[in-house]
Amino acid sequence: MFCQKCGKEIDASVAFCPGCGASNNAGGAAYSPAPDSGQGQSQGYNPGYTPGYNPGYGGPAPGYVIPEKNSGIAIILAFFIIGLGHIYLGKTQDGIVLLIFAIILSAISYFLFWPIGVVSFVLWIWNLYDAYKKTEEYNSHLRRTGNPPW
Repeated sequence: MFCQKCGKEIDASVAFCPGCGASNNAGGAAYSPAPDSGQGQSQGYNPGYTPGYNPGYGGPAPGYVIPEKNSGIAIILAFFIIGLGHIYLGKTQDGIVLLIFAIILSAISYFLFWPIGVVSFVLWIWNLYDAYKKTEEYNSHLRRTGNPPW
């Protein structure tokens, strides 16, 4: 006999599936394939059971908890290299764009120190603040849904 929810083979005498915890009699009879007719396929059919279907697919593995990101690490990474805090959070494209923009500003500030240097400093401060805010957003979404936001 097979569990109607996860498809794992179970003993008919157990009340709950040891694999997923589903009740043995929840929603009707459990799936039990008919004997093989010699054509290589089972003739049993139960519309409530889909072979190979994993209801947890698309999320983390059962029992695995995605860890939260540390805002201190994100800020420290962003402090030393602009955009690295965003990359740590999984916002790789944003982090690379920030990094390239900072490199271009640094190259230009070599010739025009004062005006571009101020813009570079403001970008660096904003980078620290945004890394912190994105960490809080990531962790808040993770606590609510169990999945990362991006």
